[in-house]
Amino acid sequence: MIRKVVTVFCITWFLLVTAYFGTVKLIPAKSIQKNMLSSAVFLKDKDPFTLPKGAVKNGFLDYYADSILLNLIWHHDSENVIESVLESAYYDNIMMEQTENFYISVSEQKRANQEYLRYWHGSAVLLRPLFLVLDLQGIFVFFAIVLCVLTLALICQCVKSKLTGVGAAFVIASIACQIWWTPFCLEYYWCALWMLVSGNVLLRMLRKGQEKWLWALFLISGMVTAFTDFLTTETLTLTVPLLFWLCLRQKAEAGSGKNESRGMGRKKTLMDERLLDLVRFCIFWGAGYVLMMVSKWGLASLYYKRSVMPQVMGHITERMGSSGLQSAMGNTFAAAIRRNLSMMIPFCFGPAGIAAGVVVLILFVYLIYVYRKKHIDRGRILLLLLVGLIPYLRFLVIRNHSILHYFFTYRAQIATVMAFLCVAANCVDIKSLIRHK
Repeated sequence: MIRKVVTVFCITWFLLVTAYFGTVKLIPAKSIQKNMLSSAVFLKDKDPFTLPKGAVKNGFLDYYADSILLNLIWHHDSENVIESVLESAYYDNIMMEQTENFYISVSEQKRANQEYLRYWHGSAVLLRPLFLVLDLQGIFVFFAIVLCVLTLALICQCVKSKLTGVGAAFVIASIACQIWWTPFCLEYYWCALWMLVSGNVLLRMLRKGQEKWLWALFLISGMVTAFTDFLTTETLTLTVPLLFWLCLRQKAEAGSGKNESRGMGRKKTLMDERLLDLVRFCIFWGAGYVLMMVSKWGLASLYYKRSVMPQVMGHITERMGSSGLQSAMGNTFAAAIRRNLSMMIPFCFGPAGIAAGVVVLILFVYLIYVYRKKHIDRGRILLLLLVGLIPYLRFLVIRNHSILHYFFTYRAQIATVMAFLCVAANCVDIKSLIRHK
């Protein structure tokens, strides 16, 4: 087993890094200059944190981070590939906004003066080829189309797997967290994209009877997330596929009669098996994520012949610890939960939205109490709740970041809403509810 894990990790790592280096080498900056300049013109007059017309406060687009990403992609040097990829430097003038810095960098051919090596920024593997034919606005449209296609494909997979209710729960959760804004901000897109890709792959693997290879999917998911993400909603690529896996596995057990009453020993064994597999998949995902990040820092240390870990640890401590701004706002776990919850529909609509949300919660509790199933698999409920709570574990560990960037980290709660709806569906006797209307 260890040999398989190492093999999958090494092959995936080699393919990702080779694709990155190769893209930078084969696509020089001159070939994307026209579309980069067009994108810089589009961004230069934008507010770094733009709220689109008609959007509520949870629809902010982070053009600040997008400008940095495009700035460093522009400065990737096809003549000095290894250093430019490892350093990931961009032009920065602290007296200007990052949207302006990106425009000046492209229009005036400014040299990079600020490194950003703590992330891989592997999204360049997709973005650099796209800039050969599209500018940023065109890429946004292309990403929106891809997101719609993958969402429809996931719903179709749910129908084929007889998980229509779970698919509906995913759609409702995605609406609650306004997933439709993610294609229009590069920073938000990658976790949403891989959540949908891995969800589709997982359901297809389970229908084909390939469950024994799911560990590899979660390992690769963690690696791809670390390779492309900017520290946004990284847990989505773990939690949403886990929920699909749990629901499909439980459905298969029920269909085969394994969940019928056969004594406490049998039920406990099934619960132990599910819990063990869930923990195992979390470990594989976490190992892929952490080792992918550490490999970037290790490569950079080897190349520069000095440890970059003190620099990296400073950034990690900042996101986990406190600063003057966050201390003033109340740097607590409760503050992180409160701010992230306040971004979801309907809570984002102020007092009226909060009241509506409370009414909906009371209604769910009422339905569960009045139309409660006679036999409820408590183990199933517990596992769904554990997965749904993972985003809050993230808010606890990276508290400072979750408080400051709540306007996009809240989308990690897609898994929480989805898990809550699945719990309700597992507790309510739907036939009795329909019969009594």
